[in-house]
Amino acid sequence: MSFSALIVTAISVFLLALTLSADDFSVGVAYGLFKIKIPLKILLITILGSAISTWGVMFISNFIFSAMPNYVSSLISTIILGVIGLKMIYSGWKEELTSSNIVINHPLSSCDSKSISILETFLIGLGLGVDDFAQAIGLTGAGFPIIMTVILLELSELLAILCGNYLAFKGFSKKVNGRLQIIPGIILLIIALYQVIS
Repeated sequence: MSFSALIVTAISVFLLALTLSADDFSVGVAYGLFKIKIPLKILLITILGSAISTWGVMFISNFIFSAMPNYVSSLISTIILGVIGLKMIYSGWKEELTSSNIVINHPLSSCDSKSISILETFLIGLGLGVDDFAQAIGLTGAGFPIIMTVILLELSELLAILCGNYLAFKGFSKKVNGRLQIIPGIILLIIALYQVIS
């Protein structure tokens, strides 16, 4: 891959990662509205755990897909991304999540830096990565480079949570709308449709 192609790929993956981090932005806003500042150490350890599990899922998926004909792996990826995209759109359209619901339901709500160990925080991160395993499998089947995708996904997740938290502390929003899920849902559907017509 040439340097220019690498840059274009990196920018494309990063923009996709930012879009898929809409929910993480909502989490940051929700915590900020309750004047809860997520400790950076806890956030970084959680992101590390999530990155490792996401990499593991994508690595295993790539190994499996490499043994399949291209049209089969493309079909599987299209179905997975399409289903996830439709689910996100449906959930975002039907639900309006208040900030209190997000804080209560999100795994980071249990991360009190005074009462939780580094290992427990890391395990929460691993769980968050596993939660997105279907998305990771779909992106692998679509041909996204594993290492680059994992790094940019986790970087965008970190930025989204920190930005949401900061903006909420500054009075950015009174409410978090669950319809943010519609945006990444549409993006995943576009990727799935692109695989069908390409």
